[in-house]
Amino acid sequence: MYIIFNIILLLLFAVYIEYFSRIGNIIFRINYTGFKIFQPLQLLNIIIAPLFQNFMWDIKNWDINYLIIFSVANIIYYIVKKIYKIYSLYIEK
Repeated sequence: MYIIFNIILLLLFAVYIEYFSRIGNIIFRINYTGFKIFQPLQLLNIIIAPLFQNFMWDIKNWDINYLIIFSVANIIYYIVKKIYKIYSLYIEK
């Protein structure tokens, strides 16, 4: 379930970066001939950018910083999982 959660998180991040963020056109770019082409490595560049570019750690850029999105989402995942486990043990008694 954890792997599926993170795959869905990655897909949602990719959609957000491509269509709803202020940077956009990361995965589908127009090449020199004028056609849109699929470039998945650009998504990888955005994901690892916080490791090399300090401006990605500014609060205004947290929505495009995958490391922050990943960390916060996984913390929430574990909290919900713990609450669910405690709740299910409480109900069984």
